[in-house]
Amino acid sequence: MPRHPTSLVLFHCLFSEEGLSDPVTHAIETPAYTSLPLLYAICAIDEGCRPERMVSGMLIKTNFGHGSPDFLDGMSAAFHVIAPLRARMHREVSLLAAPVLAESAEPLSEAQSLTVLGELWSEHYASQVVSRFSLSGCNAGGVQRR
Repeated sequence: MPRHPTSLVLFHCLFSEEGLSDPVTHAIETPAYTSLPLLYAICAIDEGCRPERMVSGMLIKTNFGHGSPDFLDGMSAAFHVIAPLRARMHREVSLLAAPVLAESAEPLSEAQSLTVLGELWSEHYASQVVSRFSLSGCNAGGVQRR
């Protein structure tokens, strides 16, 4: 009998231009947490903005691997369950999934969750800044090098 996808939302937050806001840690019992093998950070990216903006994120423990063709649909469903995350979802929002390696059998603490999603936000924000101010973009705009 095939296993049905099971997921537990551990943490969610919103993102602004300053970083994370409105963090929420969900209470999860250790046996439920340890029964699921995979931990992901999932971030919602608004591609309708220029530059793209990371608008929300969550940490989720699941038995639903990212290799599954329905993985992102399942993660999207998780975003739609939480009202503040659902409010930022629309057709120009895509999801970015990153596996997370946890060193403990215990659920991540709020500080650890903030670190994981904060690092993803920082990396995304930095890549957007670099793409806006790349040298090729400056040269195309008439800036000459000596």
